[in-house]
Amino acid sequence: MFCNFYRMENIQETLDNILKLFELENVKKSNVNNLSGGQKKRLSIALATLHSPKIIFLDEPTADLDPRGRIKIRNIIKKLASQDRSVVFTSHDMNEVVQIADRVLFFNNGLIKESGKPNEIIEKYHAKTLEEVYIILTEREMEVS
Repeated sequence: MFCNFYRMENIQETLDNILKLFELENVKKSNVNNLSGGQKKRLSIALATLHSPKIIFLDEPTADLDPRGRIKIRNIIKKLASQDRSVVFTSHDMNEVVQIADRVLFFNNGLIKESGKPNEIIEKYHAKTLEEVYIILTEREMEVS
């Protein structure tokens, strides 16, 4: 169905590649309602990448997943980014951000409060982690309000 939305050619080859990338070959004929939470999450991301977009937006892609599922999604994001695509994702898990992201943007009330490479931002604020940077930026906002 989704392939038809994008008028794709070589549908079977594309589907086989996507199922392999997202480790969904074994549930290929399953009803979505019978998939686990991690499988549903991977399917959702797979559908977002089906037509090979240059930019992929993911909102909290690892939220509510077990540790194994989180690792699978992180690896998929890294693989997608290595395929000459940009992956933009939101996360409240700063450890995850450090593991995946090349660039980080901190937003507050729709405005960018800080941006840069994770390690550069950490150094700039003399922090040990991005969580500390988040706390510093949040406290500044409360002082201004």
